[in-house]
Amino acid sequence: MERRMVEEIYLMRAEFKVDLESMRNISDMVSAAVAWNRNPGEDGMSTATYAHSETHIREQLELLKRGLSVEKRFSRSVESQLKWLTESEIQRNRLLNEAANRTALNIESLITTVNGFSSVKNDVNDIRTIMESRQEKEVNEKESAFTDCLDLLRHGYTTNGVYSIHPTSLWRPLKVYCDQTTAGGGWTVIQRRQDGSEDFNRHWIDYAYGFGSLQGEFWLGNEFIHRLTTAVPNELRIELEDFENDFRLATYGQFAVGPYSDLDRSSIKFFTGNVTDSFSSHNDWQFSTTDNGPSKSCSVSHKGGFWYGSCHTVNINGLYLKGQHTSYADGVNWYGFRGFHYSLKFTEMKIRPH
Repeated sequence: MERRMVEEIYLMRAEFKVDLESMRNISDMVSAAVAWNRNPGEDGMSTATYAHSETHIREQLELLKRGLSVEKRFSRSVESQLKWLTESEIQRNRLLNEAANRTALNIESLITTVNGFSSVKNDVNDIRTIMESRQEKEVNEKESAFTDCLDLLRHGYTTNGVYSIHPTSLWRPLKVYCDQTTAGGGWTVIQRRQDGSEDFNRHWIDYAYGFGSLQGEFWLGNEFIHRLTTAVPNELRIELEDFENDFRLATYGQFAVGPYSDLDRSSIKFFTGNVTDSFSSHNDWQFSTTDNGPSKSCSVSHKGGFWYGSCHTVNINGLYLKGQHTSYADGVNWYGFRGFHYSLKFTEMKIRPH
């Protein structure tokens, strides 16, 4: 509406606009009329002409008055528009500021909420960790009531995996990998090679207490193998596989490892299997690593810790060389299966009480 009024005033202003030349003409006519009124007839102006001029002057003056009125209305309208625009701008800025403040408050509220969620999430994670730890502890305590994997199997634990056992001869529970499905189950795995992810060329202390991952490559530890195999008689199962997927098996009806005082001396007897027996020759040998044992030089030459004599026919703790290799007898070797220049893909040693 304001805009329409302004447009109408502009039209009226254009209609009644008087230029400077017209105003000068009116001024000249007024001056002439005044002079004639003082001395009629002196400048040759007749009475009729004077009357016509007076009428014209009045008309022009009336036009000027109307034009002045329009200019005043225009001026007031412009002032009103400026005032309205100023107030509108102020109002708009006020609304924008209010909106910005509301947005800032909403953002702060959102941040507070998110932080609250984060805090709740952390609390939930803490509770979950505590619950999982408690559950694991309860499971471990329950499992630790059993002496070995065969004991677990007899009490319904039929799934392969990591369990916590507590042999009667051991001062604390021990985590082991149980094979509960192969050949009747109940096997405690003591060694595994499968991908070369673990370094087996280690010192005595590592072999004494074990290394690696129970889910991957590992050595259980001579101290623990000793405790497990001397508490009750055990049999040993050794599985072998080459890179052509040829699988072989060696089992020994009696297997035991002596104490550290006798340098973990082996007892290996009563072989059966579908591979040439190469391990029985290691019977009654003490364990050696590069830093301890009677055959440290063998350990240095053949790159592993094992029951070495002079030096070996089995070296399944040697370097993981992935098949054929030119170096002599330092790979994952079983002399009666692929010889001293072939490193096997997979080996696993596991024990079970009779």
